[in-house]
Amino acid sequence: MGLGRTVVAASSVVVVAGLLLVQLDVAERLASSRELQLSRVAGLVESLASQQWEALAVGREDQQALADFRRTWAQANSQLAQFRVLAPTDSRLSEVVLWFESFVSDLDQELTFIKSGSMADAADFERSSVQPVLTGLTATLTAAEAAYHADAQRAATDKAIESVLTVVISTGLLVLLVWMARRSQLRVERRFRSLVQHSTDVFSIVSASGEILYESPAVESAFGFRPVDRVGTNAFAGVHPDDLPSVEARLEQVLQTNGAEASAEFRYLHSDGSWRWVAAFGKNLIRDPAIGGIAVNYRDITEQRDLEEQLRRQAFEDPLTGLANRALLRDRLEHAVERSRRSSGTGVVMFFLDLDDFKNVNDSLGHAAGDALLSLVAQRIRGSVRGVDTVARLGGDEFAVLAEDVGDTGPEELGHRLLEALAPPFVVSGEEIFVRASVGYAISAAGDDGDVLLRNADLAMYQAKAERKGGMRRYDATLHHSFVARLALDRDLRRALDHHEFVVQYQPIVALDSRRIVGLEALVRWVHPVHGWLPPDRFIPAAEESGLIIELGRWVLAEACRQMAAWVDAGVSPEISVSVNVSVRQLQDAGFPDDVATALHESGLDGRRLTLEVTESVLVDDSEVIIARLAVIRALGVRIAIDDFGTGFSSLGYLSRFPVDVLKIDRRFVAGMNTNSADLAIIQAAIGLAESLGLKTVAEGIEEDGQTTSLQDLGCDLGQGFLFARPGEPSAMAAMLDHAAKPSTKKVARATRKAAVRGGQPAPRGVS
Repeated sequence: MGLGRTVVAASSVVVVAGLLLVQLDVAERLASSRELQLSRVAGLVESLASQQWEALAVGREDQQALADFRRTWAQANSQLAQFRVLAPTDSRLSEVVLWFESFVSDLDQELTFIKSGSMADAADFERSSVQPVLTGLTATLTAAEAAYHADAQRAATDKAIESVLTVVISTGLLVLLVWMARRSQLRVERRFRSLVQHSTDVFSIVSASGEILYESPAVESAFGFRPVDRVGTNAFAGVHPDDLPSVEARLEQVLQTNGAEASAEFRYLHSDGSWRWVAAFGKNLIRDPAIGGIAVNYRDITEQRDLEEQLRRQAFEDPLTGLANRALLRDRLEHAVERSRRSSGTGVVMFFLDLDDFKNVNDSLGHAAGDALLSLVAQRIRGSVRGVDTVARLGGDEFAVLAEDVGDTGPEELGHRLLEALAPPFVVSGEEIFVRASVGYAISAAGDDGDVLLRNADLAMYQAKAERKGGMRRYDATLHHSFVARLALDRDLRRALDHHEFVVQYQPIVALDSRRIVGLEALVRWVHPVHGWLPPDRFIPAAEESGLIIELGRWVLAEACRQMAAWVDAGVSPEISVSVNVSVRQLQDAGFPDDVATALHESGLDGRRLTLEVTESVLVDDSEVIIARLAVIRALGVRIAIDDFGTGFSSLGYLSRFPVDVLKIDRRFVAGMNTNSADLAIIQAAIGLAESLGLKTVAEGIEEDGQTTSLQDLGCDLGQGFLFARPGEPSAMAAMLDHAAKPSTKKVARATRKAAVRGGQPAPRGVS
């Protein structure tokens, strides 16, 4: 046995040496790989610098040069992404990443200047920022390459030396271990004794009656007792009374069979009087003459149990409010539904609460104030329900309450208590904040499971929010049918995009004084395979909520630019442009300016021939971000129009800050201007505001000659509506554009109708 162990030990030494050689080989390969990567980066940097100078020299006129610059910049960005992953574990790359990120960012900024035609700014930025960063990056790359080259050489040298040493050491160890084999038994005994004496785990030998026969010195550091004082005492005297029965049962289990084993966790009394959690493992070695008792190994696991309890709380408790989280709520909900099935109670009630306009708190007071408000809301909700009810925070500003056995009128009463609890103002950072919540609730029915009940309460909450913020709604089956219908609409929208079911119609914008066409507004229609022609109000809101509006809007923009470019090629008047409606969701997309640039580039349309119409809400939503994006788009020559002006709020104070060219007065004011003095005053104020800001005005929804006269008297420039023409296919608009330069209103309308009949089915009446 001694010789066998010697051979095994010697083999282990050889294996360890081999592993060290492998490690050195890996280190050499890694250093060489890093050196090669940095060399490639240096090449990319040199190429970028060269292409950057070329791009700076040719400006935005040479699209191929800019494209080469952007492609090399993208390769540099890809390499930078790899370095970001490696930098946390490879400190030498950290400085390279910092310089590299700065260089790539500066090049991107310089490219923006070049693309916008600001060549002087690009040159100044080149001298002041790009060149110093390039110098620092080049120096850092050179130093890093040299360092990795030196590492590779050192690893190669160490590997050669280690190979020789491995042979020498392995041979010497074999000889030494053979000599030591004769003394192995004695050393094993000494090692075992030393291990027991110095182990942090406590090792005990206990008799069948529980008397301690031996205990290792670790008991003093672990539990504060001296081993000499423990020998002869009862080992079970320090076990917590609540845990003692189970420990004694395990002892009986071990005593039944020689060699039997058992483990247990229980609380044990520390010498300082505190209770500590212990994990113990025992084995019956009474018949072993060297032991003569039950060998018990145990340790203090109090910190481990505390950590487990902390993890349990984290798994089932919301860290901000201390309420139950979604996982714990679902667990309790399933048990409650199961209990309800077995009883004849009133069922389980699930409330879903969503705070209205909570985003305004974060935006105005900061996220710290928002978190403080959520904690206060949680306290009020918990204080308005019974102790047996479960209150949970599902995430963000969403809360839920699970209640059982509340009676027939209980759900409605509990819902009103929840709303009343939130009615008084909250005080956060010295500010009074009024909170409203939309509440939906559902009562379990036969066959419902927890997921269905939670979903139903969620649907009821959304219905309550849609009907009136701060209200309450009980779930009924019609809500589910509406939800299913909405899912079907979302599915049809996606299919419509894939199968090209959308078409673009156009409605003329005319000069009120001459009735000549000065523009065309692009209006999307859906040719549904089942429901036929659908106006925008049937599908645009669903497209915006689902996010499909970004893809749909991108297609409409490209199609409108393509069609306008075709009309330009056909010789349309130079003053005619096309207007395209843009959703707020599109403006919130960081890639929207690129979408506009791509549509213009691919169609060949001059940016001055395009107007983007945005709703009034953009004036107050993320204004700084929106202003920056609109400025980029306007730099392409594109004009910006505010659509439906006068229907929003808080817009006048923002209007002067936005890059706007046109105000479009909403149709509802035009419809009532000759009968309602308030509508007339709003139109007059809007026109006056536009004149003071140097903007043009377009009145929408003109249907009567009297409206045209009144608008001209007020100073309105342009208009559109059924009086002049209904929306029509491109062929219908081509007929109008080919018509006489200044046709009468009746002739315009008649030409539109005839062309619309030739081009396809007209848009539904009342939609423009």
